[in-house]
Amino acid sequence: MVLHEFGHLATSLMIGIKVKSIGLCMKGIYIVRETGSPMKNLLISLAGPLTNIALILLFWNVSTTFVLANLCIAICNLVPVTGSDGDRVLFCLEQMQRESISSVRIR
Repeated sequence: MVLHEFGHLATSLMIGIKVKSIGLCMKGIYIVRETGSPMKNLLISLAGPLTNIALILLFWNVSTTFVLANLCIAICNLVPVTGSDGDRVLFCLEQMQRESISSVRIR
C-alpha cells in the first residue's frame, strides 16, 4: 500500500501538483493535494494501480504472494466504488468528455 500511494505522490510532484499533506487513517494512507486539470487528475489516479502492475511485472518470478497481493490491490483500486481510484478515473474521463463536447459546441 505504501508503494501504491507513493505512485500517486511521485506522479503528483512530477506533473506539478503540490501535495498539501500526507496522513494515515483507518482506511490507510491518504494524500491531500491541490486540484489539477482532469488530465492531470486522471494520471494521478492511475499512478497507484500502475505502480502495483509494475511491481507485479518486477516480482513475477520472485514472490507469488507479493504478486497476488499487488494484483488484488490494483484490481480493487480500479473498481469504480465511491472514493476509489477507479471512481476518480471515471470522474476524470467524464469531465474530459464534457469539456470536449462543450468546446465543440463553442466552435
